[in-house]
Amino acid sequence: MAQLSGGEAEGQEASVYVVLDLPDLAAMPPPGSLLQLQGMETQQPTLQLADGTRLVGAFSETVGTQLVLADSATGIGGGHRVELLAHTDKRISFTQPPETDRGAGGAAATTAHVQAAAGASQPRQQQQRGGPG
Repeated sequence: MAQLSGGEAEGQEASVYVVLDLPDLAAMPPPGSLLQLQGMETQQPTLQLADGTRLVGAFSETVGTQLVLADSATGIGGGHRVELLAHTDKRISFTQPPETDRGAGGAAATTAHVQAAAGASQPRQQQQRGGPG
């Protein structure tokens, strides 16, 4: 999941959470890796992994809201505590471009750095279906 910040008003920032769907890769980035997300204002944002792999994405909206939860052990009788971290209806699905890469084209002005979640504390996501009240 990525958190993007932008100036909403002078001196204030608004955060927008976006779920990133990554394809099955031979080598997923290790937890804590720095990823570079570019072109968020375009129809096809790109994601560059720490190993140089470049992925191309497409925006989509979910039906309902996705909840991002953190599950942590309480230390009392093996119990767990679940905490709501964020909610979103934005998603970017990434794919690997064809082997023949023609270059970056126009470099996008907006770049977000995303840090991969750390192993055991990695957020879980659940999807809640929207529907009549």
